[in-house]
Amino acid sequence: MTEDYALHARPVSPQLVLSREEWISVLRLSTFWYFLEYRKMAITQLEKVGFFSPIDRVLYGREYRVQSWVRQGFEQLITREEPIEKEDALLINFETTFSLFRLRERRIRGHSSAFSSSFNTSDAVRQTFKAELEEIMKDEAACRTVEQDIVFEQPTLSSKRPAEDLSEEPGDVFGAVMATSVTFKKKKKK
Repeated sequence: MTEDYALHARPVSPQLVLSREEWISVLRLSTFWYFLEYRKMAITQLEKVGFFSPIDRVLYGREYRVQSWVRQGFEQLITREEPIEKEDALLINFETTFSLFRLRERRIRGHSSAFSSSFNTSDAVRQTFKAELEEIMKDEAACRTVEQDIVFEQPTLSSKRPAEDLSEEPGDVFGAVMATSVTFKKKKKK
């Protein structure tokens, strides 16, 4: 009678304790290399920590393609009491700052007038920044899916010069290698 003594591994999800800067590094690298689980983990951990300023949300959201951060940053900049500082305006660009100031003004006027309809910050942000938010959302969606099976053809050798002219001297391997190139062609899925 044979008994199965195999160990069965269970998924392990270690709880990493990293600083804000370290989580941002994880996000940067995981986004660059399409390590989707680490990207998701970094986004979740950075949201849990909750020490992003509205400007940070916009900047990091734009850079790492996290649409919710950009949208939330815009909403916070519109609803907070203090105005956008010059240094922050330079960081998010003046066109964005101008649009945010216009929305802030609409919100303030909407609250002060008894006859005006109520101002919905979320709707105003979605409408005003629609193109940017849709572009980020499209990029963000690409970070959620990966082509699993990219098939490459066998490399082909192609010579830039005729075989007899590959090197000046017999046995010149370096000259032969330099005159030869390898190309990969991606097969199209059917």
